[in-house]
Amino acid sequence: MLFEQRIDFILTNFIALDREVKIIGFNKEDIKPFIKLHDFPGGLFIATGLKTTDKTVTILSVALQQIKADGTYKNIMDKWGL
Repeated sequence: MLFEQRIDFILTNFIALDREVKIIGFNKEDIKPFIKLHDFPGGLFIATGLKTTDKTVTILSVALQQIKADGTYKNIMDKWGL
């Protein structure tokens, strides 16, 4: 929609934008950032299906807490510029 001039402005991170622009066959150099939002939400979350058991949700939650505590989560976020 941006390249068809149906919208003038989008909010996104550049990792997602680069991938999306490439998929639709446009050049990322045609997009110019105008502002940088320092407090733009950047958290990542885990989603599961409605039938996921409480036990599985607990296992996932504990695993996420562990990788945050041991630095793995930060390393992943840094690797991908998030």
